[in-house]
Amino acid sequence: MVMINKPPGPERAAELEDLRARLAEAEEALRTIRNGEVDAVVVKGGRGKQVYTLRGADRVYRQLIETMSEGAATLSADGVILYGNVRLAEMLGRPLDQVLGTALRKYLPPADRQALDAIFAQARTAVARQEINLKNSEGRLVPVYLSASRLQNERTEMVFCFVLTDLTEQKRQEQIVAAERLARLILEQVAEAIVVCDERGRVIRASQAARQFCDGNPLYRPFAEVFPLRTDASDPFHLAPVLQGETLRNMDVTLDWQGQKFDLILSAGPLVSDRQILGCVVTLTDITERKRAEEALRAERGLMATLIDNLPDNVFIKDIRGGIILDNLAHRRILGRQKMDEVAGKSDRDFFASALADQYMDDERRIVESGRPLINYEEPVVDSEGRSHWYLTTKVPVRDSHGSVTALVGINRDITERKRAEEEIRVALREKEVLLREIHHRVKNNMQVISSLFNLQAGHTLNEEGRAILKEAQARIHAMSLVHEKLYQSGNLSRIDLGGYINNLAFHLVHFYRSQPGLVRLETDFEDATLDIASAIPCGLLLNELISNALKHAFPENRAGVVRIGLKHETGGLIELRVADDGVGFPENLNFRKAESLGLQIVNLLVGQLGGTIELDRTNGTAFTVAFREFEYPSRA
Repeated sequence: MVMINKPPGPERAAELEDLRARLAEAEEALRTIRNGEVDAVVVKGGRGKQVYTLRGADRVYRQLIETMSEGAATLSADGVILYGNVRLAEMLGRPLDQVLGTALRKYLPPADRQALDAIFAQARTAVARQEINLKNSEGRLVPVYLSASRLQNERTEMVFCFVLTDLTEQKRQEQIVAAERLARLILEQVAEAIVVCDERGRVIRASQAARQFCDGNPLYRPFAEVFPLRTDASDPFHLAPVLQGETLRNMDVTLDWQGQKFDLILSAGPLVSDRQILGCVVTLTDITERKRAEEALRAERGLMATLIDNLPDNVFIKDIRGGIILDNLAHRRILGRQKMDEVAGKSDRDFFASALADQYMDDERRIVESGRPLINYEEPVVDSEGRSHWYLTTKVPVRDSHGSVTALVGINRDITERKRAEEEIRVALREKEVLLREIHHRVKNNMQVISSLFNLQAGHTLNEEGRAILKEAQARIHAMSLVHEKLYQSGNLSRIDLGGYINNLAFHLVHFYRSQPGLVRLETDFEDATLDIASAIPCGLLLNELISNALKHAFPENRAGVVRIGLKHETGGLIELRVADDGVGFPENLNFRKAESLGLQIVNLLVGQLGGTIELDRTNGTAFTVAFREFEYPSRA
């Protein structure tokens, strides 16, 4: 049989080439296994990928894990440590054989145990990472960064791999950086000028406030060069005692900088570590404005002390027990003393009779207890020479920021001469009052005499017209006499009650002019008003004419009727008088302003004298309305 070799087709050639490649790959794998270059083999079969570790291959991995700087462990599903490296034992501070077989949560503080449960739950499906704390054998917390994942193996139980990175040093570095950052921030934000110097007195740190007192960059320059301070004695300030261990507190120093003098408070202390002085810290507080305010306050206090000492009034300040804290010269003169230290701390009982002292101190106790001042009350005082005085006194409580009374301020004004003058005036006024009453009484009596003479004359006058004239004159005299009678009877000798005056005058005129007074009824409506004598007499005469006119002419032939008299105040200080009747009415053809009758002429003259106005209303009888203001006569010497 003859075999004929045919050249392979394209597909056959590709298959042969693939087989050759696989054979070469297998030979290379066999070579690496024989040479120990492979630790494990992964075989893909019906159960998926299977990992087979070659004998002796885990030695390298164990060596790697044991030399790791991180702690490593394998844990069972319930958290028991199955394997751990030496670094893990070091973190826990325990021998490794005491760690294996124990639960990891045993080495966690209670606050982190819940976090461990969450790590196990997450590691079942993915890599879990979290920062937690371990608790070593000394009870110290060790911060670690934990990475956990689930291990794949041929066995059915679940195993986890934990890698723990010690963060102690990292945390320490972070704290150092944070502390440095905080220190810098404090130096930048603090209001005081803070300067840190090294052991040679050179500036190595300076706050922003400190840099405002120097030119240029102060770092690594001598402190005395950057801050040429001077003491109260104008001597240069030296830092050497502080660098030798001395502490300075609240030292007054000054700094001349940019043509201005600054007042500063200096405090300084050494920086010590392991009994070695590394440098010092200097604090400078700017009190320039405070110094100026204190100087201004001292000047103001000096001015106030001078002012108070030269006041004619007595000024004093007492504590709540009555002890004198401060007073002026005028007050000390009453006490018979010259200097402040002679009265300081003493009370009124040291200078006054018991009865007066008790009265003064009782008043002051009530002020302290009630917190209410006593204003302008008069009190008697007997000075050190036994002379009696009257003082107008004001005492006011002084309160602190909480509202509590801590002291009281008093001012006495000597009113002895004023009291004496007032008494003299009161005596003179009583004498003048008696004199005025006598004058009003005599004027009234004289007018009554004149009225009686007119009445007698009328009795001897046969002419009816003459008797009428005398009768009208008699009524006018009575109107003026009644003013003096009211003033004589009044408690006020210069003003009369206008309503009472009108009422008396009207009733007198009704009986004077009417033979049957009961036929005419008087109706009055008065508001309260008073007039001085200067306005009362013309007002009384005016009312006399208007009421008399109504009684004589409104009701002829004994006709009955009503006369209404009103008095009220209007705006602007006006007084309005109204005399009205319901009689026959005022003649239509008669102009009362140009009438020839004496009565109406007197009315117009008196209205003009009062500076007022008069109006006539002829509706339902006759009504005259007069409005005027009270006279304001200039005072007469």
